[in-house]
Amino acid sequence: MDQASELKWAEKGEYLDCLRVWQKVYSPEVFADDWGTPAEFQRFLIGRVDGQVAFAAVVCDYPTYVRGQVLDCAGIAAVGTLPEFRGSGTGQAMMDATVGLIREAGYQIATLYAFREPFYRKSGFEASGWRWQIKCPIHQLPKCECTLPVREVAPGDIRCVEECYVKFAKRFNGSCARFGPHWVRRLGKKPPQIYAVGDPVEGYLWCNPHGFWNDLEIGEIAWSTPRGYEALLGLMRTLGINKSNAVWSEPPESGFARRFLDGNVEMVRHRPTMFAIVDAQTTLARMGADCNQFSLEFMGETIGTGSKVELNRLQLAQAVMGSPSLAEMVRWGEVGGDERALGYLQTILNPMPVCCMEFF
Repeated sequence: MDQASELKWAEKGEYLDCLRVWQKVYSPEVFADDWGTPAEFQRFLIGRVDGQVAFAAVVCDYPTYVRGQVLDCAGIAAVGTLPEFRGSGTGQAMMDATVGLIREAGYQIATLYAFREPFYRKSGFEASGWRWQIKCPIHQLPKCECTLPVREVAPGDIRCVEECYVKFAKRFNGSCARFGPHWVRRLGKKPPQIYAVGDPVEGYLWCNPHGFWNDLEIGEIAWSTPRGYEALLGLMRTLGINKSNAVWSEPPESGFARRFLDGNVEMVRHRPTMFAIVDAQTTLARMGADCNQFSLEFMGETIGTGSKVELNRLQLAQAVMGSPSLAEMVRWGEVGGDERALGYLQTILNPMPVCCMEFF
């Protein structure tokens, strides 16, 4: 950005300016007045051009599971540039500056849901991960025997499912290592009905089961054992007895696709995510990488002291997350460099499924 442009962390007196940007860009119905104060794990960004408010975004503190580690991740949301500042490069410059600010704040990675991927790709984000959205007629749900006890969980007691959630979330990269406020935010202002199976909990889901012949929409489903998953499918069949379809999301390694896929069941890729590596040195160290075994260029810096690999910023994001994997990029000739160094990195950055279950 030039000297007339500025991006900074918004102070309390600037929160309403951010809200006005979001209401103009997204509408007051989407961003009601209560958005004028960040949640406990959020910060607002505000950008100005020649002193005039032009840009706003939300940065969420979402510690994220990646290869068994919890990395400091910035979830970026509500990116908005006022119409009068579009087409001049302002939005792109603000996104570049956003990456700089979150790096200074100590984050290792960042993630977002993109309206248009090419825009964010220019600032270092690349597509990695998605979830299945499944729409199954109620009568085609498998008839699984529910041998586990079922109970309704009050929103205030949601932490009883936390151990189950952690076991579920650690199976793939990109999921939030939630703490209290994340659960509150995830459930929303009008918490749905929550059901858990097993004691201790082996699976849970939440939904709004009201109405007749409409769809049973599952807000979240997670399980820690195969029988927990089967019990949840049986519970869905029971909850949907007066419904048309059950609609829910699962990670790319879908239990339903592996075991129960049936005709007329719709499965589509849903909510693809983008990730960026903000601090490559720390991220690779957290992955257990020995930087004497390779070297690569990252944002004008040389990472490592070994033989060189040709891996750009976007490819590094996908390789770290694991989908598409570094092995795929090597196989297709999209990355190059010293074979031994690439081989070493492939042992560290092996293929893994990626899925972010948060909404931000």
